[in-house]
Amino acid sequence: MENYLVLDREPFVGFFPNDLRNWLAEHTQESEIALSMMFVHEKTGVLGAECDETTDYWVHFAFEEWYELETELVERIKEILALDNKTKGTNYPLDGIGTHYIIKPFMERNGYRDGSGWWIKA
Repeated sequence: MENYLVLDREPFVGFFPNDLRNWLAEHTQESEIALSMMFVHEKTGVLGAECDETTDYWVHFAFEEWYELETELVERIKEILALDNKTKGTNYPLDGIGTHYIIKPFMERNGYRDGSGWWIKA
């Protein structure tokens, strides 16, 4: 039964996007950005599903706040990949495909794999 991801509780309970932004200001290594992306993506996924089931303003507000941070992380990852394209001669696509597939090479080189929409530590 390897390669399964089971969420037994919502990610980042008691934390807010700005808490993670503050942490990321001091933790700038690729591995730390990838770890953050994994957790933030899980958080937005959980909240997004909850948004489909409720009209509660606070759930929708929380989703928007976490999604904004996820978008910021994606842009940061795209900047890293663009620099690789320029300096290392790689040819990572930076648009024209879904965000998940744009960041996939970054996540994979930092030890994560695509677990059908979730990033799982390989």
